[in-house]
Amino acid sequence: MLNVFAKGDIKLINNYIKNNGIEIKNINGVLRLDSLNFDTNLSATIADAPLNLNAMVRNNLANMSFEIPTINPNFLIQDN
Repeated sequence: MLNVFAKGDIKLINNYIKNNGIEIKNINGVLRLDSLNFDTNLSATIADAPLNLNAMVRNNLANMSFEIPTINPNFLIQDN
């Protein structure tokens, strides 16, 4: 078994992710790592709607909140 511990900050500036046809653009914020603990506060856009994500992991318990106040639900429906 290998245990990996990290400590430090990762700063994201205008990053981009695409997965299963869903694009998240303009990702900005900081990921804070301290051993097995994690904090983040990110902002981005998804389908031209603002996305805000706040997350924290402490002692293997996660507390996460995100909001996308103006997303069009039709964006999530895809024809296959």
